[in-house]
Amino acid sequence: MPSSAAQLPMHHNSNSVKDDALVRRFTLAVVYAGTMQPARQGRRAAGAASLSMFLKTALTLTAVLAACQEGAATTNCKAGKCITIGSDSYCSDCALDAEAPINGACAVPSNQDVCVRVAGGRCVECATAAFMYKGGCYQPSTAPGNAMCKAATEGKCDTPADGKTYFVVPGAAKTDQSVAACGDATTGVTIGGTKKYVGVADCTACTAEGLTTSAGGTAKCTTCNSGKIVKTDENGTTCIAEADCPTTNGYFLESGSPKNCKACAANCLTCTSAAETACQSCTANTYFLGAENGQAGKCVSCGDAVTGSGAWKGVAGCAKCTKPNTAGAATCTECASNYLKIESGTTSCVDANACTGGFVPTTDSNNKKVCVSCGDKTNGGIENCSACTPIESPTTTVLVTCSACESNKKVSPGGSSCLTDCPENSTASEGACICNSGFAPSGDKCTSSSANRSGLSTGAIAGISVAAIVVVGGLVGFLCWWFVCRGKA
Repeated sequence: MPSSAAQLPMHHNSNSVKDDALVRRFTLAVVYAGTMQPARQGRRAAGAASLSMFLKTALTLTAVLAACQEGAATTNCKAGKCITIGSDSYCSDCALDAEAPINGACAVPSNQDVCVRVAGGRCVECATAAFMYKGGCYQPSTAPGNAMCKAATEGKCDTPADGKTYFVVPGAAKTDQSVAACGDATTGVTIGGTKKYVGVADCTACTAEGLTTSAGGTAKCTTCNSGKIVKTDENGTTCIAEADCPTTNGYFLESGSPKNCKACAANCLTCTSAAETACQSCTANTYFLGAENGQAGKCVSCGDAVTGSGAWKGVAGCAKCTKPNTAGAATCTECASNYLKIESGTTSCVDANACTGGFVPTTDSNNKKVCVSCGDKTNGGIENCSACTPIESPTTTVLVTCSACESNKKVSPGGSSCLTDCPENSTASEGACICNSGFAPSGDKCTSSSANRSGLSTGAIAGISVAAIVVVGGLVGFLCWWFVCRGKA
């Protein structure tokens, strides 16, 4: 074939230019077929072989080189029905009802070796060795079908083309579209009216991994278009910019060309790989890193007191915790349902019935359940207190009211501390300071409960009384002068 034939440009600017291009291409096909004839033209067998070669070559070149042309005549495509396969345009709905897209070009399927049934300018059933795509039937053995499908049986595609730019739709019949483009995230293919299969936006290569015949789904993208990478998580794959990979929130960049954005193991906040032992930090409060500082390891649940990660373990029933300084049990800061107990530097979660022996169950100012040691001043108790009850209005520092003290100390009048000596207006009785008659507890003191509820001193009260008498006397004198003296005038 002359080299100029292979280099003929394809024009898409107007119908007339397209028609001229098709005529020239068809002529070249004839010339090409003629050059393939054997020298012995007189022999009948050679003539028949030459004719067969001519027809096959002409039909193949016509199908491959024909561009989609919109119009109302034969071989034309309906307006707006041209589609792109690879880098070329083909028809999906022919202008004439009797024609259908066969390998992308509108024609009457006379021999039914590709399209078995036609309706309204489209193929509605494909032949055994062909498959359906957007209203047309295609053969895997020729372009453009070989860009989508490698093998077809029973009128549907079984194996995608090697480029993996299309994926096979599960459960498709010979009357269904059986392949979809990896980048088709909108239209896709719907089987049975309810099961929709789609690709991924900006995806250039994919597989049907994970797709089933029982429900629709999205293909698994393996390669994105230029400038984007594949992000994989529990919901599937998407194409994103590398800068959009959230490497500080549960993902990592897998090396390669291009790179991939993949999810860390469950509960990892940052990591170096998807392995559960590759975590560098964990979900705040509910998990901690079971490794020495600066090293990668496994994220351990605050409530995992059994498995953990080596010697790094959680606390049974714990919901939130902090990492221990060395390998061992975590420090629980909040229990899932029970009461947080702190004893001898260790934490545990206990039932209210187990919070006894110098401990009392209550809630702190944040409504968190705690099992407080009566004498633990650091965690809501009172220093030197040996028995206590929950306070009605807990503060951030005190959660109990003391009822008994240790070390010969006495309970203050208000039960808020343990004292060596009782305050004024109180008397020691059975380990507690009891306010004298007429006085009532107020913090660590006893104040008058009747005559002087204001707490003012006797001198202050006397001064106020004298001032009141002077004011009243002056007012009476003024009124007398006004009504009596002024009246005489």
